[in-house]
Amino acid sequence: MEPLVPSLQREAQKNVQRRSIDDFYEEAYNATSSAGTWHRIRQQFRYWLIYLALGVANSGDATELGSMNFILANSGFKEEMLMGDLKQKGAKLASAIFLGMLIGGILTGAYGDRLGRRPTLLVGLCLNTTAGLCASVSPTIQFLVFSRFIGGIGVGSILSALPTVAAETSCPSRRGFFVTFVASFYTVGALFTAVAALYMFGRNDVHWRIFVGACAFPCLCGAIMVYFLVPESAR
Repeated sequence: MEPLVPSLQREAQKNVQRRSIDDFYEEAYNATSSAGTWHRIRQQFRYWLIYLALGVANSGDATELGSMNFILANSGFKEEMLMGDLKQKGAKLASAIFLGMLIGGILTGAYGDRLGRRPTLLVGLCLNTTAGLCASVSPTIQFLVFSRFIGGIGVGSILSALPTVAAETSCPSRRGFFVTFVASFYTVGALFTAVAALYMFGRNDVHWRIFVGACAFPCLCGAIMVYFLVPESAR
């Protein structure tokens, strides 16, 4: 029987080596241990919290991108910041965020692997939140354009990191569902912006700065939730 022991050991080592990260994620999600049903429910609940945090973070992109549509249509904003020059100043303001997205996406796409998925996502969320809050207190149109540009860098960072984190931390059997779940929160963010604009501008005469600050709230919540709930990708 002694010659059989090394062969069994080698076979066991091969089986261990064959296990991939996806196998570990699958086992963690299904909790196929002797801990029982309660342990499985608790483990899956932790997974749901991860993707809820990523979803809230994704909704922040929608609020940041969609808010400017309602601001540019606000009469108070036109008088205070644009001073009647919608063609020139409005065009710069609307395009600033997309230029930032281009630069942010290129930079984080190139260096995101070195920095890490989770830190890249957190940097993008913090930039987006800070830019949104700064935009709400902008003294000039130039400062507002710059804030939107910085916010665009944050959006580009989020777009390059968030889908990757969602895909790489999910188990194979539920990957499509969880990635779709996270992506669907972009619509939630768009609805949040529309409802906030309807309530603040349509039914009430709320200052546009309060609306801009409110649109930074989903990114702030997303940053806090990602920091405490989302682990770094193991890949």
